[in-house]
Amino acid sequence: MKQKGQSILEIIITLSILALVLGGLVIVIVNSLKNSQFSKNQAQATKLAEEGLDAVRSMKSNDQCSLTTTLGPYYWINRTPAVWGNVSSLVGYYNIDSAGCNLTNVNINSPQVLPGNFFSRQIILDQDSGAGGSGRIRVTSIVSWNDISGVHESKLVTILAP
Repeated sequence: MKQKGQSILEIIITLSILALVLGGLVIVIVNSLKNSQFSKNQAQATKLAEEGLDAVRSMKSNDQCSLTTTLGPYYWINRTPAVWGNVSSLVGYYNIDSAGCNLTNVNINSPQVLPGNFFSRQIILDQDSGAGGSGRIRVTSIVSWNDISGVHESKLVTILAP
C-alpha cells in the first residue's frame, strides 16, 4: 500500500512539472510570434513612411503637382502662388492624393487610411529651424497602426530646400 501512494505522488509531481514546462514553452512561442508580427508591421510602416517622403520629393520637381490648403493650391515650381514663397503659411498636416501628385491640408485627427485599412499615414510640413533653415521645409511622414499591444508609429523626416 505504501508503494502505491508513492507512485501516485510521483505521477502528480511529474505531471505538474510537465505542465509548467509546456506552459513556459507556450508563452515563449506566443511572444515570439507577437514579436515577429510587430517586426513585420514596423518594417511595412517604415516602407510606407519612406513612400510618403518620396512622393513629396517627387512633387517638388513636378510643375503640375500642388499643395492645397483652405486658401487654395500652391505650386512647387513654375507657377504661382509658389510653395517656396509661402512656407510659413503652409505649416500643417497633409494627405497625399491617390495619384501621388498633390498634398491636401487636413485636420490633425484625419490621417490618410492606406489600402488594407491597417496603416494610416500623415504628412506634416513645418519650417526648418536648423542651420541654414531659412525657406526650407521639414517634411515628416508618420505611419501608425494599432494592434493588441496598442498604437505604434514609424516616423521619418527629411528637409526640402528650394
